[in-house]
Amino acid sequence: MKRRLFAYDYANNPRNCSPPKLRPDFLVVRDERVVEVLDAKYRDLWEKNLPREMLYQLALYAMGQENVERRATILYPTLDGAARQQVILVKDPLRGTAKAQVVLRPVNLLILELLLGRKGIEGQRNRAAFAQQLAFGT
Repeated sequence: MKRRLFAYDYANNPRNCSPPKLRPDFLVVRDERVVEVLDAKYRDLWEKNLPREMLYQLALYAMGQENVERRATILYPTLDGAARQQVILVKDPLRGTAKAQVVLRPVNLLILELLLGRKGIEGQRNRAAFAQQLAFGT
């Protein structure tokens, strides 16, 4: 599953260049198919604007999928309890129809800290539910 997003065409690479390396942090795979693409960032995107380089990176991940619902998700840290998921549509420039989605999903560090401190089966269940929500949304 660790295939590269970019590759030079063998017949058209006269300088024998290595392709740029761009890989998402996490792939959720089910039945040998990618169902979610997740990339962790260390910038609070609720407090600070999304840099265009991050948007372009995630748009490429989303467009590179074979699924009907092409989506790539940025997981970002925040301390703001008001932070909510945001979705950016990647549109066809001619028709204006949505081709893919880039999801900005906050990871509330205060909740994460609380969940990591819980012990036992209930703590495991809560962490699993939190991980499920982070991977797939609500």
